[in-house]
Formats: sequence, structure tokens, C-alpha cells
Amino acid sequence: MPLEDFAVPTDWIVDLDQRWPERVALKTFIVDKLCEHIAAASDSPRILELGIGDGDLMLQLYDQFPAAEFVAVDIKTVLLDFVVERFDRSARVTFVEQDLSADQWTAVGNGFDVIYSLQSFHDLGGEEALSNSYQRCLDRLAPNGMMLNTDFVEPMPQDDPQRPRRFAPDVHIRMLTSLGFREAKMLKRVGQLACLSARAGA
Repeated sequence: MPLEDFAVPTDWIVDLDQRWPERVALKTFIVDKLCEHIAAASDSPRILELGIGDGDLMLQLYDQFPAAEFVAVDIKTVLLDFVVERFDRSARVTFVEQDLSADQWTAVGNGFDVIYSLQSFHDLGGEEALSNSYQRCLDRLAPNGMMLNTDFVEPMPQDDPQRPRRFAPDVHIRMLTSLGFREAKMLKRVGQLACLSARAGA
């Protein structure tokens, strides 16, 4: 069901978690991996989430890293407005309305120690759009910064086989490596979702 069918974004997220219970296990895994990297990366890390949802993942990181700066990106104003209130309009979080499939990410910034996304990139429009978004992530990472993407890795019945949007882990890994990421790998797979990571060069 689309976001517009729910009274608040948190109800939409609950519905997603019920339809794909693997999301719940992977959200815990994502936060653990991000915390591990952030703690070793910088005393004042910069963190970017692409596709903010209801803000729950970022809120967990926000509480654990009081010196961190965050950028929250989404295409939907209703989600950004909801998360602004969850963070009580904190000066440590910048909110950016951005279509991730656009040619330019004009207000996102750069120098991030971590960029991450959960279940967003399959909506970008196919393999070329995914590659372009990975390139924009690489361009915005600080040296040794980590990109972590968790998304569907199996096609669904409604997908157009001539225009696939969900790709196997090895497709992601080859793409990331060809773009210049290092250490591209699948960290964990649960059901139809997989968590992949890669790093920028030193």
C-alpha cells in the first residue's frame, strides 16, 4: 500500500515491516554495522541517509553519536516534515527534498563518512539509474567512507522483465567495483533483501 493510504508515516513503515519481516532483522543489523564504522571513522562524523522513511534508523544513530552531523534525503515532503518533528528541528540534521534519480543531487553535500539506504534504490528506474546513484554516493564519500545499501535482490511478479529494477547481489558488487568502490560485498541476506557495502578509496 502506498504511503498516502496511511495516517502517519510510522503506520506505513509498520505495514512494510509486516509485509517483509526480513526488514526488521536487517534494520538491527544495519544500525550495528553503521555504528561500528562511525565509531572508528571520526570524532565528528557526517552521515547521509537516502530515503529517510519515518526517521527511525537515523534517530538511533543520532542518539548514539551526539557530535555527528546528519543529512536526511527523501523525495516526499510528507516524510521530511514528519521526521523534522521527530528530531525536534535539531540543528544537527539537514533535510533535503531530492529525487535520487535526478541528474544532480544539488543540495546533498559531500564529505560523508557514511551513506546508507534501506529499500529505496529499486525505485530509481533500473540498472543505469542504480549505477548513476552509486556514482553520486562515491563522489560524496570522504576517504575510506562507507556506503551501505539494503534492498530487494530478487525480481517480483509485477516487474517488467525488459526493465528490471531489482538485481542480484553479484550485479551490485560488479557495478560498485567497476565504479571504483573497494571492498564491495554482501554483508547479510535475509529473504528477498540483502545488505551490501563498499568503501571509497583512501
